Amino acid sequence: MTQGRFGFGVGLSPWPEDSLVTGTEWTTRGKRMDEQVELLRQLWSGEPLDFEGRYHRIDRAGMQPAPPSPIPIWFGGFTPAAIQRAARIGDGFLFGAASRPMQVLCQSLHPALDAAVRAKASFGIEAVIHYGEGEERWRAAAAAWKALGATHFSMRAMDTGAALMGEKPLGFTTPRQHIDALEPFIRAVRDV
Repeated sequence: MTQGRFGFGVGLSPWPEDSLVTGTEWTTRGKRMDEQVELLRQLWSGEPLDFEGRYHRIDRAGMQPAPPSPIPIWFGGFTPAAIQRAARIGDGFLFGAASRPMQVLCQSLHPALDAAVRAKASFGIEAVIHYGEGEERWRAAAAAWKALGATHFSMRAMDTGAALMGEKPLGFTTPRQHIDALEPFIRAVRDV
């Protein structure tokens, strides 16, 4: 459907309560994710497979139609462990905020890619910039992140996301407000 323009984002919950809801063991969530990424890539190949992992069992399954090209899997998170996992098995990393702590975390990404013997040029880095910060701060954030190797920028204009990150709510209530916000944001960060 997307003709190869789809990326898949994954991350681990920081809340132990989530393991109760899913009926899984909190302490094995990282190892389960490793296995799930491997399994997804095999399913997306389009070839039927039998999979017997530590946490999952798939009996003669496949996915049709298969994607026209491999689907990139990007990781997100706020911890060194998330960086290490992404460097080892991911195709990119989404930093959920353009804050200074996230920039510091991003600085650990290149050594992690080196340790995993992964090419930096093919690994994506995306920073989320809050729309409420304004054009001058968008440009400054984009420049700082570009110096760290960012390949993508996205804009946060959703109040629930802003509240989670401690940012000022915008009060947008319509799709048109969000769409109209894109043009000045793209213009500002594209030219950095």
